Amino acid sequence: MHTRLLRHRRTILASLVLIPAIIGTIAWQAPRPLADARARWQANPIAHYLLTSETGDGCILSAEVRAEQVVRLIQRDPCAHPAATVSELFRAVGYIPADQHFCTGASCTCKTDTGGRVQYDRTHGYPQRIVFWSYRSANWTRSGYWHSVELNRQLPQCDRRSEALMIRHVQIEPLP
Repeated sequence: MHTRLLRHRRTILASLVLIPAIIGTIAWQAPRPLADARARWQANPIAHYLLTSETGDGCILSAEVRAEQVVRLIQRDPCAHPAATVSELFRAVGYIPADQHFCTGASCTCKTDTGGRVQYDRTHGYPQRIVFWSYRSANWTRSGYWHSVELNRQLPQCDRRSEALMIRHVQIEPLP
């Protein structure tokens, strides 16, 4: 019985060492989407193109771009969004924070989750869809939340969701 217990300990210890090492290796080898997409775009850039973007609520903007400069608006956006180039879209993607969770409100009564996702064109690499979100909710696990309930005799106002959909769809059409 002592031998069996010793074998189980060794197996558990080996697992505790090997599993994180394997996961770390897999994570280290995972592709970096932004860098890979930017490299695809830079490997075969389109010097002259029509960029059409849709930001929702009927907000569609088409602009002619030459050498990464907007040279002409084809269709104005009724929502007054500025025309962008692929380089500017890549810059915008760089500002999207990694998924984060942090305390907000007095005594950490609420928590805020923020993050974003980007979908890239498989062939050319330019950002096709950019989404950023921020979600605020009750922080049930913190004592500050329950102290606030006891002190104020009401639930803290934490529930707020805002999803800022920056760009719903981008299409690029090469021009001569």
